[in-house]
Amino acid sequence: MSILGLEIRESLKYIKKIYGFKKTIKEHKNGVETLPLHVQVQTNSLCHGTCLFCPYIITSKSLPQGKMDLGLYKKIVDECSTFPTLELFTTTLQNEPLLNKNIFKEIGYFKEKNKGRTPFVVVTNGYLLNDQMLTGLIEAGVDYLAISINAFKKETYEAQMPNFKFERIVNNIENLISRDLGKMTVWLRILRTSMNEVEIPDAIIDWRKRGLRVEIIPHISNRGGAVEIAGLRPMHQIRRKKIWDALIAHYSECCIFPLRQMCILFNGDVILCCNDWQRLMVLGNVKEKSLRDIWNSEESKRIKRLILERQYSDIPACRNCTVPDTIASWR
Repeated sequence: MSILGLEIRESLKYIKKIYGFKKTIKEHKNGVETLPLHVQVQTNSLCHGTCLFCPYIITSKSLPQGKMDLGLYKKIVDECSTFPTLELFTTTLQNEPLLNKNIFKEIGYFKEKNKGRTPFVVVTNGYLLNDQMLTGLIEAGVDYLAISINAFKKETYEAQMPNFKFERIVNNIENLISRDLGKMTVWLRILRTSMNEVEIPDAIIDWRKRGLRVEIIPHISNRGGAVEIAGLRPMHQIRRKKIWDALIAHYSECCIFPLRQMCILFNGDVILCCNDWQRLMVLGNVKEKSLRDIWNSEESKRIKRLILERQYSDIPACRNCTVPDTIASWR
């Protein structure tokens, strides 16, 4: 099957997921006890990037950082393995996962406990994806590997991602293309910005020719108000705002991130959403309570009712976030 054919197939899978999201919203509205569809675990809070659209360079200096205890990680995985509806598990959360020296051991433990029912996903900037790292990920059993490249030209890449060299990321990707990846699915992700939007058509054509899938993330967000994006918003996002507003009102009902994903920081704190970079809403700590109890706590339910009613101004983590202004959470 061609790369375009594979991307169409993946898009059809996504459309099927929309019905699942609708079901999730209905369950929350009816007060039914639910479980997270996605679990994101920050086993290491570090990142070596200084991307213009990411608040890490700010929050890493103002908030505690660290590594998750392996025993705590195993506790999380053990409970996640009992969730029959879990669709995705990842150790990517406001970090660069390849900086974690225990990543292969953590992937292996999840695969062993979960017995292949739920995909393990790694999202990375790809800068550390050398041959040894790639071999380790393949052997550990990663199901999906997404590489955020965010540009097609050297000058654009290095302007958006200072301190990174374009040649290095391209070499890593070229090496990946030449390898037998086994059952691991790989795709490139490009966040559309004002700096790269004119390059995107050429990027899609070129990378597809080389046998890679490409995912365009069309809406840049301010990560819960943690980073300024005014100068980075692409023109298509500005021009189509009224259309998106109409789609949101008719189609997405509310932001679905907090209704489908559970985000666990290195210290065990559960934050409301992956975009809550400032950690404004901590729902509980998995050292003290089970994931199920935190997810279905009265406080969690109260906040989710506000989200269902689109009362974002009453929720600190949502108050200044731009995600509810798009259908980005339904990606």
